[in-house]
Amino acid sequence: MKRPLFDVGIAVLLGSAVVLYGNIYCYLLLPMLLAAAMICAGRAANPRWRKAAVCALSAAASILLMLSVSLSLESELKPLDGKTAEVTGVVTEKKSGNLHEAYGSVSTEAGSAEHIKFTLWNALSDELEAGDSFRCTARVTYDDPYTSEYRSSAGESRFLFCATGEEIELLDKSLYPVRAVTARLRAETSDRLIHALGAETGNLFSAITTGLRPGFDDSVQMMKDAGVYHVLAISGLHIAVFCHLILALTRVLPLRRRLRNSLALLCLWCPVLLSGGNHAVLRAAVMYSVLLFGRVIGRKADSLNSLGLAVILLILMDPFAVLSYGFLLSVLATLGILLYERPFAEFLKSHLPAQLTGRVGSSPVHLLACAIAAQCLTLPILADMDSLLVLNGIVAGMLILPMMTPMLLLGYLLIPALWLFPEGAGLLVLPARLLGSLFLRIAGWFSGLPFIFPLDTPVSRTVVLLMTLLLVVITALPAARRFFRPAMLAGASICCLLIAWEQWELAGSVQVISRGEDLMLLQDGHAVVLLADRDSEMLEELRRNGAEQIDLLIVESYAPLQAEGTLELLREYPPLQIAAPDSGAVTSYLEAVCDAPITSREQIEAVLPGDLQLRYQRGMGVEVSCGDILLLKFQDVYDIIKQYEPDVLLLPEQKAQVYRAGGIRVRENTAERTELLFWT
Repeated sequence: MKRPLFDVGIAVLLGSAVVLYGNIYCYLLLPMLLAAAMICAGRAANPRWRKAAVCALSAAASILLMLSVSLSLESELKPLDGKTAEVTGVVTEKKSGNLHEAYGSVSTEAGSAEHIKFTLWNALSDELEAGDSFRCTARVTYDDPYTSEYRSSAGESRFLFCATGEEIELLDKSLYPVRAVTARLRAETSDRLIHALGAETGNLFSAITTGLRPGFDDSVQMMKDAGVYHVLAISGLHIAVFCHLILALTRVLPLRRRLRNSLALLCLWCPVLLSGGNHAVLRAAVMYSVLLFGRVIGRKADSLNSLGLAVILLILMDPFAVLSYGFLLSVLATLGILLYERPFAEFLKSHLPAQLTGRVGSSPVHLLACAIAAQCLTLPILADMDSLLVLNGIVAGMLILPMMTPMLLLGYLLIPALWLFPEGAGLLVLPARLLGSLFLRIAGWFSGLPFIFPLDTPVSRTVVLLMTLLLVVITALPAARRFFRPAMLAGASICCLLIAWEQWELAGSVQVISRGEDLMLLQDGHAVVLLADRDSEMLEELRRNGAEQIDLLIVESYAPLQAEGTLELLREYPPLQIAAPDSGAVTSYLEAVCDAPITSREQIEAVLPGDLQLRYQRGMGVEVSCGDILLLKFQDVYDIIKQYEPDVLLLPEQKAQVYRAGGIRVRENTAERTELLFWT
């Protein structure tokens, strides 16, 4: 076996993924893998059979590990579900609103859990800051690792959700001083960057150095549309730039090469602590640690073996790491670059004009090949995350990726300058602002390109998965490599045909968009709009999604009529029918702007095209039936939810709760905006 660690690491990754993303019956693979290992071991004289035996045993070991960890987790945390507990810990990261990530202990009469990560929600205030130690009484909810809510998270293993409506006691002495100091240092560094560089640029530099982006939500969608959202995730590029920065700074010291590499190996873990130690940065840190350690002992490290070792160590540290999209994207993108960057570059050089592939054009060709290679294996994950195939990033990466190196250098130099020499840091602030502003402008321009294709049906996602499997098979089997070009061209052609077929297939689907208390149903350009939010942004949604007219407009009160853009919405999309409260101010306003008939009933029932049924009750919310799919959107009425068994539940300022998968596709689901697609 030329690369035993790589083979074992990939086998462990696949075994864990099959179990976690499958169901309980996947554990039946264990005896099958053990039998396959025994059969292959009987032919161990052949290197290929020996390699197959090791891989089968590694996959079986990963399944055994998942089985033991799941049983241990279930026995430890399941008794805490629904109980009132005394929670003690330290805030490791402050999320949006009153939500906090914490580390500590949870104790109830039924049992306790020590030294665990959990999520804390405080209903009274958001007075807690990163690094604060606390004690409180909270109600505990246990989230099973196999639930869809956890799978959609890109975070780490947090299975306990603690909600409290009581005062939280702040502790003077921390029970976890190292975590408290690290969290406080990380949050303070982010605040200093934002204060020095301004809100927009400061949040960008905070995101790429500390992983915190408290005010960057408005630019996140732009980065996703541009296909460069991955640059915000601290991973290999960030660790590589920091490592080379340390090596460059140590060259001025009278040290030997091995001592410089040893010093860089120690300093390498500083950005890991600064970024909170997520899976992606840990993977990169392990790989570069192996590389530097090889230099120290005078041995050359193998990149694929280093990747396999990183996968093995991270899964041993956190067996549920495979559920993290960040971990999967980091591993698969790195694997794609290592395997396909050079073949793609040679393919481009052989098919592009010589003027474009000469000495000047060699770097852009390698950047384009690197961007394509990084997305080859990550397409199935990206399609499952956002239900979109974003090809803008292939071109955008040629400009964005070269900018990341100077931005990271400025960021890592600016952080110690802001702490040690805040007055002299101005020399770095100006170029950082200019480079950050240019970065955001370029990303904004590329986000407007039309190379974004929705992947909303199982068929389209299966096509992407099959294309990825085809690429893996062709590169894994030597006999199939001669068919690489015709197979890939045929696969790309089939992909384009199926994407076009999907657009035709989804022509009658229902698009559901929720923003705050507002709701929009869109089908074939015809919209039904509920205006209830004082800060309504429905005009932007109508334009963005290509609405042609509003068949029914429901106005909850006078508040949304005061929102900026409501008057323009009524004039640009004059509704055919309006339902509004029997109020003089509301009726006078609508009659002055619109010619549509106005009804003032408290309850409305409407049958819309496509067998879409809508029921609205003023002050309570909306019930939408689309075939056998039931959607509820309520204002502040929580008790009545128990009377229904909705497939989708929308509540203001909360993520949507989706209880079924068939016929529903989640395009976006945040506390600010939810976009769903129903098809029958």
